Amino acid sequence: MHPHSQTKRTLLRSSLWVASFLLVCHSVAAEDSYPATPWSKQDSAESSGWKPEKLKAADELAASLRSDTYLVVHRGMLVHEYGDIAKPRNIYSMRKSVLSILTGMYVERGLIDLELSLATLDIDDIGGLSPQEKTATVRQLLQSKSGVYHDAAYETQEMKALRPGRGSHPPGSFWYYNNWDFNALGGIFQQRVGKTVFDSLRDDLATPLQFEDFRFPRDTRFVLESASKYPAYVMKLSARDLARVGLLMTEAV
Repeated sequence: MHPHSQTKRTLLRSSLWVASFLLVCHSVAAEDSYPATPWSKQDSAESSGWKPEKLKAADELAASLRSDTYLVVHRGMLVHEYGDIAKPRNIYSMRKSVLSILTGMYVERGLIDLELSLATLDIDDIGGLSPQEKTATVRQLLQSKSGVYHDAAYETQEMKALRPGRGSHPPGSFWYYNNWDFNALGGIFQQRVGKTVFDSLRDDLATPLQFEDFRFPRDTRFVLESASKYPAYVMKLSARDLARVGLLMTEAV
């Protein structure tokens, strides 16, 4: 089977898990409210135009997907919740989206240049990266197109089995869902910004967005393995804290 077909299957399974944190946002308008601590709640779903029978159907779908929790936000107010929306859970691959958001902040501040190469940044790994691999840029790592197929921390057995061979694709030419890219980005972030991804999560998202459930350092953990010098940055967030991030991103587009 082609690696992309297998990868799509892996991503599909991941997407079913991500449904645990499903966020439904209405279009942003001038009269929207913005959540302080805690979230403001609508008196009823119907008062916001949401039909109870449709929300019940959504709950049933969530249960069929074995989702843990989700919530519905309308104009910055909590309309509906399913499961324990206050429990911090391992967000797995969503950690990479969080890093992308944080990276964007520091690109705007001039501390991260997306076009810098691994060679320029002096990024290497156990056993050494090839000259071709070192031409990969920060942008290509964010795109999962680095072409660096080095062993990585926090990989599943399936990911290890599907990883292309070293040097099989030049940087920028081939998309592969690659833990090495994102783990190395964590190292690059710390090098350029001067603080860890977790410090930035606390300072640049959790504090200004008034996360309710995130506790630092309880909900953060570096996972370092002998395969690579770059650890995975594992984080736990609750659905209602992730909803604040989702609301922020609807403002940004």
